[in-house]
Amino acid sequence: MVTATTDEAAVVVIDDEESIREGCRQTLSAEGYRAMVAQDGQRGVALVERDRPSVALVDLKMPGMSGMEVLERVRQIDPETITIVITGYGTIASAVEAMKAGAFDYLTKPFTPKDIVEVVSRGLEKQRLARSSTELESDRQTALSNFAAVVCQQLSAPAADAAQCIEAVSSGRTGALTDQQKSMLEGASLRIKDVTGVLEDWLALAQAVAGAAELESVDLRAVIQDAWQAVTERDKPERIEFKLKVSETARPVRGNARLLRELFTRLLANSAKFTPPAGSIEVDVAPEDGQTVVSVKDTGVEISSEELPHLFDPFYQGSRAAPEGSDGPGLAIAERIASAHGGTASASSAPGEGTTFAVRLPAEPDMSLTPTAEPPVAPVEARPPVAVATQALTDRQLKAFVDSMIATRNVVGVKDKEGAEGRFVFGPLERAEELRLDYDVTILPPRKYLMPARETLVRFDLGDSPKAEACVEDIAPTVLVGMHPYDMIATNQLDRLMSDASPDPNYLARREALTVIGIDPARASEKAFWGAVGCDAVEDGFDLWLTDIGGAYVVEVGSEKGAALLAEHAQGRDATNEEIAARAASREGLQQIGAVRPVSFRPTELPALLRRCFEHDLWAEQAESCLSCGSCNMVCPTCYCFDVQDEVDISLKSGRRYRAWDGCLLEDFAKVGTGENFREKRLQRYRHRFYRKGMYLYDKYGFIACVGCGRCAAACLPDIADPVNVFNTLQEGTTK
Repeated sequence: MVTATTDEAAVVVIDDEESIREGCRQTLSAEGYRAMVAQDGQRGVALVERDRPSVALVDLKMPGMSGMEVLERVRQIDPETITIVITGYGTIASAVEAMKAGAFDYLTKPFTPKDIVEVVSRGLEKQRLARSSTELESDRQTALSNFAAVVCQQLSAPAADAAQCIEAVSSGRTGALTDQQKSMLEGASLRIKDVTGVLEDWLALAQAVAGAAELESVDLRAVIQDAWQAVTERDKPERIEFKLKVSETARPVRGNARLLRELFTRLLANSAKFTPPAGSIEVDVAPEDGQTVVSVKDTGVEISSEELPHLFDPFYQGSRAAPEGSDGPGLAIAERIASAHGGTASASSAPGEGTTFAVRLPAEPDMSLTPTAEPPVAPVEARPPVAVATQALTDRQLKAFVDSMIATRNVVGVKDKEGAEGRFVFGPLERAEELRLDYDVTILPPRKYLMPARETLVRFDLGDSPKAEACVEDIAPTVLVGMHPYDMIATNQLDRLMSDASPDPNYLARREALTVIGIDPARASEKAFWGAVGCDAVEDGFDLWLTDIGGAYVVEVGSEKGAALLAEHAQGRDATNEEIAARAASREGLQQIGAVRPVSFRPTELPALLRRCFEHDLWAEQAESCLSCGSCNMVCPTCYCFDVQDEVDISLKSGRRYRAWDGCLLEDFAKVGTGENFREKRLQRYRHRFYRKGMYLYDKYGFIACVGCGRCAAACLPDIADPVNVFNTLQEGTTK
């Protein structure tokens, strides 16, 4: 959840009217908010789930998912998100109903920029006050917990001393004892053990909140298995059948593994204690509305409806009792740990059916390298669907198509690198025969056509009337032929980055002028691993997409621009069912083509893995060999860092400000005007590159900025830039 300060707060505007969306975005961006827009409810909900904004403005009347449905989904995703409804004058009654359902306020069309700013500001203030109240209550609970922890620790020492004294006397070291004295000492020893157990329980209860701050990605299967083993070793339940079922779609949770193990140990111990011999305990782990739900069902003694509401109270002594007595605050500890993780614990019971405990914990987001169907952040809008049938071109027709485009516009494509056999580059095409659609990977990615190595940003005059003008150079429309899926995914990521809070006009102008014709890869380079990380296919961003089915190409139309290009220059036809089936068969093998290297990590695991490995020895060991040359940065399709320089002409009266490619591995990358260098050591720069790709951009945007092209690994002379080697080493080191 983004905190509610103007400079940081994210606001999502969900409205099917472009003028409303853009007006709100411009107004909120000018006030310092991070404004995002969506044109329908489904895309809006996806944005909310991905970015967890502070405020969501929702139009009540939208096609498809209605505004009321969106409000309900937002509430389920994050109850703290402030929702404001947008409505027409004639639907104010609906707005009132929305407020009854939890919306904070409403805006009636037409409204002014001042109206937008005021209602968002009020909503954020309400959120701030609510959060402050929650924090105060949390501080109070923490203070009580700390006090309880101190008391328990202070009492534990004398209890231990008393137990030692009783043991010494009972052993006869102070003299012979009568039977009566032995009996009295045995009773005292049992009471001391009871006191020690109570102190341990209360210490665990006190520490539950504080410990939950130490978070990591937790696999609940391993945690529950460890918890049951602890129960069986300690309590030795008689002939109870234990079953654990984990759904394939259940996601890890963000939590403290030690405390979660304690939580499930307490629940399982309670179930085992009240389940008779030959009974069973079934644990089921499954996803539900962005949460991971764990149900623990036993066949033991049921709990009455009167007792259920009090089951998790620390001092409650219920009738669900076994001969050995009460379970103490065990269930209260379990509930407190769940709450500290942002989750809940509940119980249900019915005569003859035993008891079921349900623990709901927030699941980690399921983000992979492949972009989702969510629209990019404005001003780059999602492309509308194109009502054009999938086409087919023979080899000869494809060459004629390319030659026809070359005759009328700039066309760049993949061609042989001159003087370097078996190496390929993107470059201007003079004829279709130059095109190499069977390539494995190009030396440089296509980002050079969106962010040139050097580009003028501002021209200035230092004469009698000094002035400076930002400039976006005239950009000729260009068709790029032969982009692979991993480069298309990288381009989509750049679109998102360059369209965020401060849209880059130079990049966006070049992107608008670029028409992308992509193609499914025929082979992969020896360093590639794009198939292993989900970058073997892409759903959007392109204008046309080719699949070679042998003797012909199936052409998927991705935009109106692509459809117009095809209609103007190609002599194709609608693809047959057999050709479309052949394309599907061809694509089935793509993942294997790009997954020949052994990869022991999943993209979604990288952020949690890197959080655990910041001090890993690998960084220092590898950095020793780093040349700080920046080659890995220059060839990366998702790197976008640049340096800005001023250049004055020889007359000293005019000049320009330009930007040039830069890279985080270069020695002066983090050097500032005062001479300070915030990443002066090679170790810091080397590690930063992998954290940038695998964690930092994920935390901000929800994607991993590595698409598995393998260019960095091929370009690195010391052979230390390969993400597969680095991430495999970290993963294997943490799972031993």
